[in-house]
Amino acid sequence: MTQVHYRRRLPFPPARLVGQYFDLEHIAHVHPRSLGEARLVSTAGSRVVWDLLSPRFLGFRLRHRVLQELVAPDRIEAEVLGGLLRGARVSTDLVADGDGTLVVERYRVPLVPGWRWLARWFEPWFHRWLDAVWEEDLRVHMCHGGWPGVPPKTQRWDGQSLRT
Repeated sequence: MTQVHYRRRLPFPPARLVGQYFDLEHIAHVHPRSLGEARLVSTAGSRVVWDLLSPRFLGFRLRHRVLQELVAPDRIEAEVLGGLLRGARVSTDLVADGDGTLVVERYRVPLVPGWRWLARWFEPWFHRWLDAVWEEDLRVHMCHGGWPGVPPKTQRWDGQSLRT
């Protein structure tokens, strides 16, 4: 298991960024080569379940089932429930910072062993990839408000599994 911490300051308020995280519609239009496309599976309370279909590679597409939850107005938890990255988790905190937001993400990637020599290669590569994805969002001034949208209510996450 490898853990990666990522921080980035963005020139938008936290509420706009929450809207962007739950605008799955934009993925196919803004990130077709980096993320692929999203397909909504279900919504319940503060939880959204969706499938991420990777960009085509040699004629194949990977499918990952993702459970994403708004656990507080400024915190999002996600877990990959199925696919090659099953068990991966991401915790995101959105911290108001002047007229912008500091995005603090913590990734747990089970596919990558926690070996130091591998982490020295993987972490910088992963940071560059995350920077590229955020740059795609910034080029379109951060999409927000698309389907399914920000969940109508928040529930406090109990620190256990996010599975329904």
